[in-house]
Amino acid sequence: MMPSPADRVYRSGKIPIFIACASILQISESLLPHPIPGLRFGLANIVSLIILIQYGFKPALTVTLLRSVVSSFVMGTFLSPGFILSFAAGCASISAVGTLYLISARFQLFRISPIGLSIAGAFIHNMVQIYLAYLMLFNHPGIFFLIPWLAFGSVILGGFSGFMTSGIINQLSLKTKTVSVAIQIEPAYKNNIYQHTNSWLHKCSPEIKILFILIITAVAVLYENMILYGLLIITILILIPNAKLQYNTTFRVLRKLWVIILSAFILPLYFNPGSHVLIKTELFSIHQEALITGCIFSTRIVILALLSSIVAQTTHTKALTKGIRTFIKPLDRIGANSAYIAQTISLSLMALPEVWHEIRSVMVSLKKGKKKDLKTLKTVVTELFVYLFSTKNDRLP
Repeated sequence: MMPSPADRVYRSGKIPIFIACASILQISESLLPHPIPGLRFGLANIVSLIILIQYGFKPALTVTLLRSVVSSFVMGTFLSPGFILSFAAGCASISAVGTLYLISARFQLFRISPIGLSIAGAFIHNMVQIYLAYLMLFNHPGIFFLIPWLAFGSVILGGFSGFMTSGIINQLSLKTKTVSVAIQIEPAYKNNIYQHTNSWLHKCSPEIKILFILIITAVAVLYENMILYGLLIITILILIPNAKLQYNTTFRVLRKLWVIILSAFILPLYFNPGSHVLIKTELFSIHQEALITGCIFSTRIVILALLSSIVAQTTHTKALTKGIRTFIKPLDRIGANSAYIAQTISLSLMALPEVWHEIRSVMVSLKKGKKKDLKTLKTVVTELFVYLFSTKNDRLP
């Protein structure tokens, strides 16, 4: 009996490489400005969609979920609010797209193109994020006023990703010759999140750290109390030097979440009514109740983000991977393979510097001598993905 495409890709050992590629694209995209929370080009989703069409649902699900974990390790945002939203939305999105693709493959009447799949995935991703943000972070109906913008963005940006995916798959089916590049020796990227000091927190078990963050997350979501949040902030400020960390390095994670933090503060100010008016103008009024609510929502996100930054700085990625395996080991009873998941995360992290470097080299080679316009961008991105999916698996460390 011939192995299925999913079995073949697992046996080939390419999954960690695909995760590394998707993680790099997700990290790179996070550095671009996105004034409306949740709206991004979704280049990493192109990887998941190609894998879904080429190899099946299970590899696509593996890459989608583990890329969120790997990229959060690199950015120091593991278990932060941004990670939780990304992980949950990614799981829901690829599950829905996988179901639609299965229906599309079995019933010609309901045939859905990669563009349609991508738009559906982007829409579900954004809707899950906004509802989860409402339940966990904002708890304010004003956030749902973003739905029209997110829905419109899903069509535009999801359509773009689907259009690129369709072109890449067509190129792969033609077995187009890939670009030849010279890979530099020195890696272009290094993970500088982990701080090599010898504090008590560094020696603490990763399982305890993960459990602590999960408990604090539950407490912060269940209790909206500024006195409690103030005590947590004071504890964090004391903990940072006590763990031999730097304030500026720890607070750097807030730059990646500034849009979410600002939105959490502004939404209640704009939508919350109240009885005590603090500021009143012809355009808007700010009530005391709304100001307190905004402070609660934004402070909650800051606390969880800082805690995730502290864990990332005091826990080596290998130890963090071990801690994750401990927590997901019970899932082995329902068919999951915690050992494989932990090993795949480790291999993906080890492959990151070389894959990052290779992507840069390919981009430089593809752009050389070409005009800087949208047509060139489309060609370069298409050929980059064709290169990544066509090359043999010779990059694993």
